Amino acid sequence: MGKLYCPYCDRKYTIEKKDRSDNLYCRVCGEYLIKKNLITIKTIVSLISIFSIILPFALLLFLSIKDYKNNNSKHHTVRLINFQDSIVNRF
Repeated sequence: MGKLYCPYCDRKYTIEKKDRSDNLYCRVCGEYLIKKNLITIKTIVSLISIFSIILPFALLLFLSIKDYKNNNSKHHTVRLINFQDSIVNRF
């Protein structure tokens, strides 16, 4: 369930009060409170985009650390240099 807030007052100063028909309104300005949903489409899309950007880098870091532990350091350094050369040659 979302939170109720006054669209015109500052969120810190919103004081709730009920009228005769049990509708909540702001005690400061007298405007009815609006319900704000906790999860919206905008937040879902932004979380998916953030994870799609961060996940490949985290996976690359995790796999490179795992590969570094399995192989000796000289072999890993040569492989990293070859990887960097292949990236430079692509662009």
